[in-house]
Amino acid sequence: MKKQWGLRLVLMKVLVLMIVLVLIIAGCSNVNSTKKQESGASVISITDSSLKEIQQKINDHQEEINKKHSIAILSSGTGTGTIRLVIRSYGDFERVLSKSDIRGVKKTLFKKVGKEFPLEITTWECCKGTPNATGIVTDVDKDENRILVINEQEKNGNTNDPVANWVGLTEDGKVYVDGKKVPSVYDASLIGKKVSAWTTGFAHASYPGQVWALKVVLE
Repeated sequence: MKKQWGLRLVLMKVLVLMIVLVLIIAGCSNVNSTKKQESGASVISITDSSLKEIQQKINDHQEEINKKHSIAILSSGTGTGTIRLVIRSYGDFERVLSKSDIRGVKKTLFKKVGKEFPLEITTWECCKGTPNATGIVTDVDKDENRILVINEQEKNGNTNDPVANWVGLTEDGKVYVDGKKVPSVYDASLIGKKVSAWTTGFAHASYPGQVWALKVVLE
């Protein structure tokens, strides 16, 4: 009898252990399933029509966003399932936007739209590389506040004409003459000076061309 009772006791212990193991395995499975569901819930599926609506909301709030973060949105468009922006610093246009700056811009955009959405932001930096327009000032247009810059060292495409551009200023553009910052207003005293200009935005494909500069250095 004692042997039988001992055997029963062992079998009961084994059975209890098996039940405990089954419960543990089931619990782990539920946790993994929950994690997968939570992970799946964060994935946003977005349609082309939704992208257009988001794009419109960004356009509606663009001025406010620019002012809040001291940026200028240079371009805004849609890609494959995402919104794509190109931005630069505004005012202090040589300031390099940090990761923290980008996170702040994203946070504001999500708030204005009312939800998070796929978003790619590219930053544009000014004035570190080769200037976009160089040459000599040959004329001044006071009405449009622009200077005509001609580069006799380069030809305009396949023609014999020199590269020539009317160079205006962006709203936050700055002008430096002989190493000193001057009021951003062109006058006839600049004719004959050598120019280096860092431009932004699209150039008008006329002749002379028309460009807008953030930084103009004359000497």
